[in-house]
Amino acid sequence: MRPLRDEGRDLVRAVGAVLWREGPEFAVIHRPRYDDWSFPKGKLKSGEHPLRGVLREVEEETGVRARLGRRLEPTFYVKDGRAKRVDYWVATGAEAPFVPSDEVDALEWLTGAEAESRLTRPVWWPASWTGSGRCGWSVPVRHDASRRSSRTRCTRG
Repeated sequence: MRPLRDEGRDLVRAVGAVLWREGPEFAVIHRPRYDDWSFPKGKLKSGEHPLRGVLREVEEETGVRARLGRRLEPTFYVKDGRAKRVDYWVATGAEAPFVPSDEVDALEWLTGAEAESRLTRPVWWPASWTGSGRCGWSVPVRHDASRRSSRTRCTRG
């Protein structure tokens, strides 16, 4: 995988993780600058590989040293007049004490349904995590690169 590059377009590239722990519970962060709730995510540094970027962002924002799993569908939205793409991975990791900062002032571990309702922007979300059936995809039992899972765009109801 090559680093994601802007290639002269007005596209902001970012990476993030759906960080979870047993329960399952999902890490959702609050960013006071934007007054929003999201999964840990952030912009890639110039020339930074996406995998390094997502590990850096998760640790900076939550204190967790993540272990990445499956790559998820990206989300797209417009922020300040510029298109933004966020590539997400599922992640777990050894928990560490959360230290609030100017960038992230709160970290909450929530059930799937609670996390889905707390997120400011819709993301690809497995229906099995919330039981809502409003958002999600089917995940094959085996990881078989020749088979793609079916996906449904997440929408707020």
